[in-house]
Amino acid sequence: MHMKNNCHTLLLFITLLLISCKSDNTVSGYIKYDKFPKEISLKAEGYISDDAIMRFPFRIRECGDLLYVLDLHGEENFFHVFKKKSFEYVTSFGRRGEGPEETLQAKNIYCFSSDNILTCDEMKREITKWDFSKGRIKPTIINRIKIDDERLSLFDFAISSDTSLIFPDASGENRLFEMNLNNRTSINRIGNIPILSDIDKNKPAIISQAWSPYMYTSPNDSIIVVATQLGEVLEVYNKAEGIILRVR
Repeated sequence: MHMKNNCHTLLLFITLLLISCKSDNTVSGYIKYDKFPKEISLKAEGYISDDAIMRFPFRIRECGDLLYVLDLHGEENFFHVFKKKSFEYVTSFGRRGEGPEETLQAKNIYCFSSDNILTCDEMKREITKWDFSKGRIKPTIINRIKIDDERLSLFDFAISSDTSLIFPDASGENRLFEMNLNNRTSINRIGNIPILSDIDKNKPAIISQAWSPYMYTSPNDSIIVVATQLGEVLEVYNKAEGIILRVR
C-alpha cells in the first residue's frame, strides 16, 4: 500500500502544482507553459531477472501484495503477476488468441477490488472482469462486458466508481464518456475537445483520434487526469464541475 499511497500523493501534488501555476499565455481555452516554477525528479531501482517472461511491459498496477503487468506484445499471455516486495513471478493469464476466453489485443488493466481485476481487449471491444481470490493459481473470468457503443473509444479507460467506467468519446462530441457497467448506458458526458478552426468542426471524430488520451482517476474517483498520447496536452477534470485545467 506504500507504493499506492505514493502514487496518489504524487498525482495530488502534480494537480495542485499545475493549478497553482500562473501564466499570461492563454490560447483558445488552454494554458500554455514554457516552464514550471518547480521541478522534481523521480528515481527508481531496477530489478534484474533471468526470466524472459515479458517482451514489452507496458502498464503495471498494484493490487494488495501483488503487481499486475500488461505485456503489450505478449507471445502467449498478455498479463503477468508478481509479488510486490520480491518481484517473484506468480502466474500469467489473458492467453493470446481468437477463442471465446482468449484475448486479441490487450490494452489496459486495472485493480477493481482486492480480488477483482479488469482488463480491456481493444480488438474484441470487451472489458473482462477476473476473480483472483487468494489461493487461486490463475484468475477465473467472472464476466465479459461487450462495448457495443461505437462512441466509446477503447484506447484507454479508467474506473469511475464501483459500477461505472470512463472512456474517451470517439465521436468527438465530448471529451470523456461515463458508462454504467450494469446496463451499459451513458451516465455522464464530460468536457470537450477545443476546436481551433471551422474546418475542424466538420470532422470531430478525426480530431478525437488525434486527442486520444491516457487517463487516471483520483482515489475518491472525483478527479480525472487526462494526457494526450504524445504528451502535448494535460487536462484535469472534476466529474461534477467539468474542466478544471487544460495545460499545453
